[in-house]
Amino acid sequence: MTMEKLSSLADRLVQLYLAARTLKNRRQSQNEVIQELCKFTGLSPSEVWKELHVAEAKLASEWKRRNPRDNEQVLEFYRATKYYVFDLANYDYFAFGPGGALVRECMALLGRGRVLDYGGGIGDMIIRLANRGCSDLTYYDVIGETMKFARWRFAQRGLDVTVIEASDEEDRLEEEYDTIFCLDVLEHVCEPLRHAERLISHLSRRDGRLFISVGKPETEYPMHISTFDSVSFLKRHRLVQKRAFRGFVSYYTRASLRQN
Repeated sequence: MTMEKLSSLADRLVQLYLAARTLKNRRQSQNEVIQELCKFTGLSPSEVWKELHVAEAKLASEWKRRNPRDNEQVLEFYRATKYYVFDLANYDYFAFGPGGALVRECMALLGRGRVLDYGGGIGDMIIRLANRGCSDLTYYDVIGETMKFARWRFAQRGLDVTVIEASDEEDRLEEEYDTIFCLDVLEHVCEPLRHAERLISHLSRRDGRLFISVGKPETEYPMHISTFDSVSFLKRHRLVQKRAFRGFVSYYTRASLRQN
């Protein structure tokens, strides 16, 4: 058997193992986040369940009522809202589905070195990374209820995570990162190009890995205010796409360019 076939087989075996473990642990993770929300908010399990199911509609209604129109108003919306915690919990642990959870497990397995989660929400990716053995972790997001919940979750697990409060105008990142995650974030900001440029400037030139995904505008989810062609942007910055686990997961890196 050739080395290429052996590598493909190894990727497939890891993917199957992760799939089995993800399916087994998904219900446990769902129960865990419900218990955490109960402790954090003081609500009962039934009340938490209710909030999970109505959070998206409540969040959209609050957005339409506030009608934020510029960077500062958007930031203030996320600082003030109480519903985004539940909306993200529903998305990360319930609406996402087993396939989405498997993608994140594979991403976490590929995280290495100094890691940044840009727009880390309720800390799901940081926790996955910590569970995979990553220890140099930085969480970056808007101060507010989501950050409070993320900090609380990190503390409950005894995780030493660097937490940075987000800013549209000011670059508060001071390090280069070996791995950067920016998952479903840029569609929420007024100037996605500014944030994308910031990420590139902090990506390690020593085979740094950038995982990026951008959602599309949705009528029922008005918080998605921007479109961004991440593929064209990354090509302009001479980053190339690499695939892992037989194409199941992809990321961007500068490394291949040095080999050409």
